[in-house]
Formats: sequence, C-alpha cells, structure tokens
Amino acid sequence: MSNREKIRFLNQYKNLDRRINRLLEDKERWRTIAEKTTQPITGMPHGGDGEDKRELAICNMVDCEIEANDLIDQLEYLRKEIRHYISTTGDNDERLLMALRVEK
Repeated sequence: MSNREKIRFLNQYKNLDRRINRLLEDKERWRTIAEKTTQPITGMPHGGDGEDKRELAICNMVDCEIEANDLIDQLEYLRKEIRHYISTTGDNDERLLMALRVEK
C-alpha cells in the first residue's frame, strides 16, 4: 500500500467520525426544536399550515439517530480494519505515525 493509499484509508475514519458528530449535533438541534414547540391547549382549529412541527422535529431527530448509528457501525468495522493493518505493519515508525494520524 502506497503512502497516499494509507492516508486515504486513514482519512476514511476521520471523515466518518466527523459525519457522526454532525448528525449527533443535528439530532440535538431537532430535539431542542421539538421541546420548544408547543401544542395547542384546545381542540379548536388555529391558523397555520396544518403541519405538526413537533412531530416533524421528532421524525428528523430519529432519522439523524438512525443514520448516526449506521455510521457508528461502519466506524467500528473500519477501526478494526485499521488496527489490524497497523498491527501487521512491520515498521515501528510507520505504526506509530498511522496510529497518531487516526487519533488526530
């Protein structure tokens, strides 16, 4: 594996980690919106577009969580692959550099 390929391989991990963090931030943003959204006290109709904003926020929150969980599974699989690759690399300096690059 060339150095460029190794960097690309390790960058997959960092990119997945960033995507997961973004999704979890989005999930919390949707949670805040759902908690701020108030429901009407009476059953009387009120103006608006008929869309339940709380329901929409909760659905978006759940979607973010499902996608994040899928990516976390991918991240764990990739982490195992990287650990295996690092452990089988004969050069101590290269092992150290690769491990540090993943931790960045």
